[in-house]
Amino acid sequence: MMGLLRLMMAGGVGCLCFLALGCNREGPIKAYQAPKEPAHVHRDRIEWKTPADWIILPELISREFLGSYCRQGDERWSILVKWVHYAMLEAEVLGITQANIDEIKASATNPEVRGFLGLENDYGKFLGADNDWAYRIIKAVGNYGENYDKYFGPLELPRGWNNLYTKGGLQYPLAWR
Repeated sequence: MMGLLRLMMAGGVGCLCFLALGCNREGPIKAYQAPKEPAHVHRDRIEWKTPADWIILPELISREFLGSYCRQGDERWSILVKWVHYAMLEAEVLGITQANIDEIKASATNPEVRGFLGLENDYGKFLGADNDWAYRIIKAVGNYGENYDKYFGPLELPRGWNNLYTKGGLQYPLAWR
């Protein structure tokens, strides 16, 4: 609740966590702040007596980096994990989904798409993987947006900062070259 207290004392808003107003399982409360991330507020709201009575405020009240974490000393694995994330973002930018990836791969003429799907260049070599690595990721789990919708859609969590940079978010894949 420190983020909430700082917000109230400052009389303003300017950070990255959601606040909900409503009542919990035991009865009325005035405010609830997610302990780690906005998804917690939405997840918890589903379990409360009257979820529809909760208002999720759009103000951001704390900043916490959430991302991939890897064991120290395993640099190759850490790099690969980061590039899996970038591949999922790049697929979304390129309009490639789990459902259309085979069709796009069969008819791709755009060099950027062809490189991403392993049809040109040797991008996989730099990661210690084969050239189909990004194709296999998207084929297996979909792009970043598909994953967001699958896991956070049921929580009615707006994508907000997790949207692509082209849609006002902070998600930006590294250049694929």
